[in-house]
This record gives sequence, structure tokens and C-alpha cells, in this order.
Amino acid sequence: SQASTELDLTKQTRLRTFNGNGTTVKSITFAQGAPLTSVILPSTITSLRLEYLPALEMGGFTALGYSNVDTFIFSNCPRLDWQTLLGRCTNVVRIRVEGLSLEGDGSLLNTYLNKKGVDAEGNAVETCALVGNYKLTRYPSDEELATWRKHYPELNILLPQYTMIEFDDSVSDDANVS
Repeated sequence: SQASTELDLTKQTRLRTFNGNGTTVKSITFAQGAPLTSVILPSTITSLRLEYLPALEMGGFTALGYSNVDTFIFSNCPRLDWQTLLGRCTNVVRIRVEGLSLEGDGSLLNTYLNKKGVDAEGNAVETCALVGNYKLTRYPSDEELATWRKHYPELNILLPQYTMIEFDDSVSDDANVS
């Protein structure tokens, strides 16, 4: 019989170390809140799922290969850099990142416009699942903003605040500026 390629460790709430080297596991689900400090994933991993792992740091996380990862799910791992990890997944198709609080010019949003996503229940969806807030530092065109809002329905895209200055120079008086 063929060994399972999915590993469910959701009941292992005290797991501190996981070494998948030498296995052909494609998907691993860790217990949320597990005190993991060392994880080694095999190069066969296709679904990279990192959720609620508060103790896991970048130095304690190793994937022996990222080229097979087609699904990336990340939520509430404060010591891991999701952008660095996702950047290593060169063939990713579906993305879900929760708890975002970012600021930028929109270039990050443009980066993932061709990616699909995963909803909160784990189902594949056609839109990229970036969840949280993204505060723009510039004003996009109406078309660009509409494209982002359509492709990232779970992302609250905030426009920068603005100030209007009204100036009446028909009379030479400083009081005409408001």
C-alpha cells in the first residue's frame, strides 16, 4: 500500500520539533498554537500551511525545497516573515495570508494579481486571499483600485488621507487662503 502524503498533526498540541526529511509528505497540518521551534519540511511539500505557530522563528524553519509548493496558507505566526517564505515558493498558485496590516504603494497588490486563493474553510477560490488591511501611500487610478478590490475581496484597501487647499488670488490678501 502507498503511504499517505498528508500528515495531520492537529492533535499534537505539545509538538516542539518536526523533521520531515526523507519523507514524501506533500501536506502537513500542525496543531494551532503548538510550541514548535524547529520544523524541517521535505522537498515534496506542495501545501505550505503555517497557522498560529507563535514560537516558530525563521531560523527554526527549513523547507528542503519550495519548488513544489502550489498552495501557501499563513496566519498569525509573528516570528515568521510570510513575504520571504512566499517569495521562495516560485510555483505557488493559491495564496491565503491572514492578519495583514501593511502600508505601500500597491506594488505588493500587483505582484499577486495572477494568483488564486483559499477561503477560510480551505476551499479553492478564484481570487487571492489576502486578509486584513492595506493602507495605500498613493492614489491609484479608479481602474487600478477596482481591479485590486475585485481580486482581494477580503482585504480592506485604505486610501491615503488628503487635504484640500482653497486659494483665491483675485484679491491680494492672506486671508483668502483657507
